[in-house]
This record gives sequence, C-alpha cells and structure tokens, in this order.
Amino acid sequence: MEWSRSGRDALLGDLRSFLDHEQWDDIAILLDDYFFALSFAAPEAVFEVWERAPREWLQEHPRYLMARELTRKAWRSSALTEHRIERIFADWVASQEHPMARDVLGVKTAEIRRLLAFGRIEEALGAVAEVQELIRTTRDHDGFDDVLGSVLMRMGLTFVAGGELERAVEAFSEGWRWSRSTLPHPIAPYLAGHCALAHALAGDFAHAEEWLARSVEDASEDPRTMAFHLQKAAALSRTLIAVARLDRAEAEASLAEHADRIDDGDLWWVDAHVRARIDLYWGDGTRSARLIERALAAYPSATAPASLPGMLLRADLSDILQHRGDLDRAGDVLEHVEIVDAHASAVTAQARLLMHRKRAGDALSLLDRASARRRTPAVVPARWLVIRANAAHLLERPSVVEVVRLAADRIASTGAHDAVHEAMPEVRAAIDERMPSAEAAVAEAAADDDDAAAPPEGAIALTRRERQMLELMRTHASVRDLAGALFISANTAKSHLRNLYRKLGATGREDALRRAGY
Repeated sequence: MEWSRSGRDALLGDLRSFLDHEQWDDIAILLDDYFFALSFAAPEAVFEVWERAPREWLQEHPRYLMARELTRKAWRSSALTEHRIERIFADWVASQEHPMARDVLGVKTAEIRRLLAFGRIEEALGAVAEVQELIRTTRDHDGFDDVLGSVLMRMGLTFVAGGELERAVEAFSEGWRWSRSTLPHPIAPYLAGHCALAHALAGDFAHAEEWLARSVEDASEDPRTMAFHLQKAAALSRTLIAVARLDRAEAEASLAEHADRIDDGDLWWVDAHVRARIDLYWGDGTRSARLIERALAAYPSATAPASLPGMLLRADLSDILQHRGDLDRAGDVLEHVEIVDAHASAVTAQARLLMHRKRAGDALSLLDRASARRRTPAVVPARWLVIRANAAHLLERPSVVEVVRLAADRIASTGAHDAVHEAMPEVRAAIDERMPSAEAAVAEAAADDDDAAAPPEGAIALTRRERQMLELMRTHASVRDLAGALFISANTAKSHLRNLYRKLGATGREDALRRAGY
C-alpha cells in the first residue's frame, strides 16, 4: 500500500499554485500536514519552497524555519541541525501559552539528536521517556499523521545507540504501523528497514529478512534527500544477513554496492561492524582492527563503552585479537565494558576469551548471569548456546546433547548460521548433524554455477542459477513469486534480476527472456 499517485499529484498541484501566487499562509497549512511526507515522496518540491520562501516569513514562523533546517541537515549529510535555529524554535515553542504537542515533540527530538551526537546516551534515553509519555497522554494529535513516524524513527535510533534493541524494534515497528494507517506515509518502508537492522544487530536474521521485504531498495540517488540517508539501514541489514548466512560473495557484493553511501550519520559504526565481520571470517582482520582502533580514538563520546557502537566495535576488535592469539590485548579491549549488561557480542567475546584461557566453568557462569539480565531471558543468542555446548563438552557434562539441540534450533530459527564459527570441531559436527551447514549450501550453489554448461559460440555464458531464474520468469509474474520459488528473499531476488539484466544488456523481463532465447 502506497500514497496514491493521484493524491500526491493533487497536493503538488496545489503547492505549485500557492507558490506561483505567493500564498504563504496556504503553504504553511499544507506544510503542517505534509512536510515529512513530501520530503520523502517529492523532495524537489520541498527544495523549491525553501528556495522561494521570504526570509521575513521564515523569521515570523519558527516552525518552518526549523523544517527548512531539517531539510538542510540532509543536504549537508550532517547528524545535527544548527544549534542557533534549534534555540529559536525551542524559545518560540516555550513562549506559547498552550504549545502544540507536535512542536514539543520537535523540540525534544532535536534535543535527543544532539545528546546522541555527544554520546550522552542516558540523557537521550531519558528524553525519549518524556516523548513516550507525551505521545501516550496528549489529546492534541494535530499533525501527528505526518510527524509521528519521524519521531518514532528518532526514538528507535536512540534505543539502538543505547543497546536496547528490543525497544528499538518496538519503536520502529510502531512507527511503521502508524505510518501505514495514514496516507499511507512514505516514511513507512524506511522504518521497516530500520526494524530489519535492529533485528539483525540483535542476531535475529530471520525476522530481519521479513522486515527487509517491507523496506525500500535504492529509492533515492540524491544525497540531499532524507530518503537517501534513511535507506542505508536496509542496505546494512542486507549485508548483515548475508554475513550471517556465511555467503561471502553476497556480503561483499552488497557492501561494495553501498560502500560510498555510509557517511558520518547515525549508522557509520554499523558499517565498521559489518566490515569487521567480513574481514574476520574471510580475511585476517588487520585492516578492520586498524579502522576500529582509529574510530574508538577519534569518537570517544559516540563509542563510549556503555553505548552499542562502543560495545559492538570493542567486541569486534577483541574477536580479531583473539583470532590472532593476542589474548591479553583482547581482554584489555573489553576492560571498561560492563559485560553482564552488555550487548550479546561483547558477552560472546568475553565468554570465548574465558574458554581460550581454559576457564569453561567461568564462561558458563558469565552466560548464566548475562541470560538472567536480558529483557527476555528465554531468548538466548545462538552464539551463547554454541559456547555453552563447547563448555559442556569440555567439562564432560551430559547436558551437552541438549545444548547442541538448542543451539541448532536457535541457529535455524534466527538464521544466525555464522554462530557455528564459535563451535569446536566436535560440537560443530554435532550441530551439522542436526541442520544443514550454511557454508555447505553456499558452496553447493557456487558449484552449481561452476557446472553451468558451456554456451554456444557468441552466446552469453549463464550460470545454472541464472538459467533457473530465466525458466521461472516465464511462469512467475512477480518478484515475490520468483523469490518464493527460489527460497530466497524478495530483495535477493531483485539483486539477482538486476545482475542478470546487466549481464544480458536487457531493459526488463521480456527483453531478458528474448535475449537469452527463452
């Protein structure tokens, strides 16, 4: 379900007429109801409003001065709006006898954004609690149809930064549902992409893939737009899912496709994390270790040990150092992280370090304490279960059989196939007996590609998967149907289609079938 083209075109027609006749009061009414919607669906129209807006009108109406600054923030690829304009807007809101809830939310979200930029996570979470209370109690819902999705986006990003990923999922999914119930609002698929990312960072790649199917792919090529920056969450989710599947080719291709689009915004650290996992699994980690060390030194506030960026990057660095056998430095990296309350990756790194030091019992105790402190203790990450199985095996405990079963089930249910990297050989063999290896599946697919029959002279060489796709394209009309037939996500199917069209020099489905002789 999308904002109807006819409705959007009618609105743009009204805006054009108002601009031509300089009817700024009418433009104000329209912006009150549709500023964020137009910023996503028709950004050029918003750009034109700000280019033509009289300076005096903006000074008299701080709400639109702040709206223009939000647009300019996207132009600058900046994490922050200009503080002077924030103060003008906040002072104007405070001067109102009965300020509108939407304006109070605007002031609070600007405050949250600034607190996050300076690494003041606890204060930002406190401000989010105030926003939640206002949304829950206010009876003034004027403008909520347009602004609430953006407010919930900021709330979700704050929960992500604070490591509260379940609450982040709740905020992003609530924003998605709210946005779908209105126009529907064009911010909805971007909220879905962020929900996918929160699931992926929590290690639940199965749910991440479900939300990714509701997101957008390459919706904007214009770096001045809000859409361009917010679509990065879906791109990062896609890469994390490929890494979890141990699909090196897909992970590296996905990362390369979006390498120039991850800047110094809210998610720069996720890009560093993704690169570290790829480098750890299929490289020696040297380049990523240097990158993370520079980031921790350059952004001490944003990567504080209590923040998710700080915990995750320190865990990545510790993992790389453990892989090299430098256990002392690996422990030093985690020294200032409160491990029991940390993100699952930091707990994993510390538990593995204890295993390297022949302290299997201490590793189990750490995992017990960390599990008890989780918001949903019954939902234990797949990596923890694999390490539990390692420890139970070394301690010769009968429970190892049950723990292996739980680990295999959790890997299968969450799609966290890379958790098998934690397994010692005997445990890995036991897990593989209960479920197919992701690496084997990827290798089998690659072998299928290598076995493709040689094409006639002058014809384009196609892999077995590409020929399979062409066969299915004849009978499966939609991308979703095609993805279902291939047992892959819709986004992966789209990626395969793009590559196939490029290889054939085709402009679309029918052209591809014709060029391939189908």
